[in-house]
Amino acid sequence: MRRFILIAALVVGVPTGAWIANPSPAAAQSIWKRVVFPKEGFSVVVPEMPKARQEKGLSLYEVVRDREQVRYAVGYLDLAIAPGSDPALINEVYEGVRKGAAADQGKLVSHRTIALSGFPGREMTFFLPEGFAARWRVYVVNKRAYFLSATTTRRNLQTDLAKSVAVFLDSFRVAAKPPVAPPQLPRQSVPVLPTPSPTPSPTPSPEATPSVTPSPPSPTPSPTMPSPVPSPTLTPSPQGGQG
Repeated sequence: MRRFILIAALVVGVPTGAWIANPSPAAAQSIWKRVVFPKEGFSVVVPEMPKARQEKGLSLYEVVRDREQVRYAVGYLDLAIAPGSDPALINEVYEGVRKGAAADQGKLVSHRTIALSGFPGREMTFFLPEGFAARWRVYVVNKRAYFLSATTTRRNLQTDLAKSVAVFLDSFRVAAKPPVAPPQLPRQSVPVLPTPSPTPSPTPSPEATPSVTPSPPSPTPSPTMPSPVPSPTLTPSPQGGQG
């Protein structure tokens, strides 16, 4: 982050007094065109060919328009790791810009979340001393952080120059492919089993009514008459003699 703070301090910094006091009497007429930086992986529309400036290993590309009192700058910083979608790591990059501007007494007055081809970014506006202002855009693209800034007077941002600033900021493109979202694993399809129909109770098949053949009636036995009881035989007792 320290290197990014350095970039912010270099690019956001207040223009020198010479730039303000001695504007070029014959500033070149602007012919806006897209300039491609294939090695750096980006392109941008500018009013003239940017000049490269190396600052402690940092590559900056600037266009200074003396008559309009505006400076356009674009550059990048390689990060140690790719922040990916980690909001904490991405926010560290944004904080580097804010702290770099604060080192030049810049005051953050507005910011908003933006994106470029699916890559996260942030736009910030700073008020600087001596009536200047800087509009920043920062994009985190894989392991690289790109930045653009337009520094001019606050008054210029209320004039037609604001349109030129918008053209510059909106024209930025990167060659990197948009981030690929992790493949969505298909949901494990649960087979829909048919709802079992209630098993009907077996319908009893009609059974034939058994034809009962009446058996012939048993002959009613004739009542057995009891055997006649023999009459008792009376044996007369012998009569005794008269005596």
